Amino acid sequence: MRWVQATSWTTDDARALRFYEQVFGYSHDSMDMGPEGTYYMLKTGEVSRGGLMHSVRPDAPSMWLPYVAVADSHDVNLPQYDMVWSFTGRNAIQADYHISYTP
Repeated sequence: MRWVQATSWTTDDARALRFYEQVFGYSHDSMDMGPEGTYYMLKTGEVSRGGLMHSVRPDAPSMWLPYVAVADSHDVNLPQYDMVWSFTGRNAIQADYHISYTP
């Protein structure tokens, strides 16, 4: 397993984008994601540092969504998952928003 990237799902993408640009000096590229809105690729120079987008789950707090790559996704135990979809392979989102979130 290796870490690939992390995306910030946020309830206020414009404010979060300003934060990362002002505090960390990141710039960004934008991609239109259709009904899901705009995906911002945060970067320093031409080096990708992560992504940012408006949360697709209105009931979820802002969070970081890490991505990992594995040799064979069928060997990974996913006992509970919120959704699985396929566009670049097999992907799953583990839904447990309350472990690290304190309002």
